[in-house]
Amino acid sequence: MLQRFFLSIALVFSASQMFAQAGDSLHLGLTDAVRRAKANSIDALYARTSRDISLQSWRLYKATLRPDVLVSGQLPGINRRYEGVRQPDGSVVYQEVFQGRSELDFSLRQVIPFTGGNVSLYSSLDRFDNFDSENRGSSYSGSPVGIRLDQPLFAYNDFRWKKQIEPLNYKASERKYVESMEKIGVQAATAFFDLYSKQREVQRVKENIQRANIKLSIAKKRFSIGTITENDLLQLELSTLKSQEELAQAELDYAQASRVLRRLLDLDPMLPIKLDLPAEIPGFVPEPNFAAEIALKNRPDMVEAERDLLQAKAGADRARKEGFSANLNASAGWDTRTEKLDGYYKDMIERQTVSVRLSVPIVDWGKNKARKAQAESRLRLAEISSLRAEENVSQEASVKASRLVMARRKIGINERSMAIAKKRYEIASKRYDNGDLSVLELITALREMDEADRGYVKALQSFWNEYYGLRAMTLYDFETGQSLLPEE
Repeated sequence: MLQRFFLSIALVFSASQMFAQAGDSLHLGLTDAVRRAKANSIDALYARTSRDISLQSWRLYKATLRPDVLVSGQLPGINRRYEGVRQPDGSVVYQEVFQGRSELDFSLRQVIPFTGGNVSLYSSLDRFDNFDSENRGSSYSGSPVGIRLDQPLFAYNDFRWKKQIEPLNYKASERKYVESMEKIGVQAATAFFDLYSKQREVQRVKENIQRANIKLSIAKKRFSIGTITENDLLQLELSTLKSQEELAQAELDYAQASRVLRRLLDLDPMLPIKLDLPAEIPGFVPEPNFAAEIALKNRPDMVEAERDLLQAKAGADRARKEGFSANLNASAGWDTRTEKLDGYYKDMIERQTVSVRLSVPIVDWGKNKARKAQAESRLRLAEISSLRAEENVSQEASVKASRLVMARRKIGINERSMAIAKKRYEIASKRYDNGDLSVLELITALREMDEADRGYVKALQSFWNEYYGLRAMTLYDFETGQSLLPEE
């Protein structure tokens, strides 16, 4: 408890210092606060990093569709040992073997997205060295040029589905990045108006204390001449003390709100901030049906739903084609063998190979049937989820547009209420000074004026939160009539 008490005192002192500084200060408008948050906040850094990861995934997918060029080989090695050589009579004679071998392979491999197979162009060279004193020499063998085809038959083609799914993954990541940035705008607007309301509360309470001190001075004089009762005087003194208590709490709340905004915008903790409210409220009126339509067009949820549906279809396709498998392997080229390297491309022999490998399950105890049923169920679930996502997005966008319209109306209502409450207090103050109003009625008028002021600030905050919330929901700027998405 003692630690919390000293912490509160420190925060109040910090807030007091902020208010006391009259030097250079940062004039911060709402638009500037949103811009700074999008540039400097931790959430913005997280969003940019997530987008970079998605971008690299997209580049990785594109790279898999391009040819792979590979050079591999074995450096010259030496093998010296005794090996058993079987003789014509069946006996084994161990002879010393002193040999060396090296090889070099070159291959160019290209996937075939339409069929799911791949084709390779290759060349290989092997060198054999015999270091035995009696049979010393070298020889060469290999395939100067060859081509190979590996093609699954009637099988699941992963490349075919990735061609449709991967662009949606990238598209969704780009839209999620824009959405994340707009959500940061909502955070910035919330923190901006939270600090503004706390700052205004401090100013309001200070003004109330000044009013109370003036009224208390008048009340003491009137009490001395017997025109008011002691109860009225004590009531006014109690109200003054309560205002001083409210000031301490208001300054504490201000310090905490200031730290939140400074962390979000990455501002110097010692730099005084002066908040500037937007000069005017945007005049556009969002139409709920249009907001729903544009949200369905722009939202990453809809792209993700489309992707999930394709993934479910791919899963169903895989399940249907699992079990039976057939693979065609074919190659053609030339082989050679020579004692000298300059004869490597001479005396080549033509070579062709074709093979088909089959795998047919006889008894699987219903595993294949269960896989198919599970995949079909997941496909139906994805279709239902897609419909639900469409309904949720449409409804939420429509509601947000309606709430923004209502928030604008509340600003006008609260602005009028604030003016009435202020006028009522001025009248009550004059009547009290003339002795025609009780202390309790004066305090009530003051509280009503304070509540009206708080209501107005709350209405402003509600409007701008809804404004940026609608942008984040639809990824559309209704003020300029332009999409927030990058051009595709």
